Amino acid sequence: MVAVLAGLSLLVRVFARGLALLHALGAPRRFVLALIWSYAAALVGLGALLGLTLGWVVATGLSRIVTVRTDVLVAARIGWTEVQLVAGFASLALVLALVPALLAGRGSPLEDLRA
Repeated sequence: MVAVLAGLSLLVRVFARGLALLHALGAPRRFVLALIWSYAAALVGLGALLGLTLGWVVATGLSRIVTVRTDVLVAARIGWTEVQLVAGFASLALVLALVPALLAGRGSPLEDLRA
């Protein structure tokens, strides 16, 4: 989560000129906030789904290996606990993603256009 938020903060600085241009053309600050936050939401959502899927695939593969080697049935399943953990993580990350989005709208568009 820290890496995603740090990357988002860096991307906001990289795209500061384009965001300032949007603001200079008349886009309200809430549009810029929504743009940055929706980008963060897409990253967090995709990462959460990919992580859950990859974790399930690896756990299933390892459980099959253990089952073959030990003749003890080991089953890997995704339950509500895992889904709730992923949903809680994604929710916290999306709330914290508001910080870079709010900070992006605080600067002067003129200064960002000059840079």
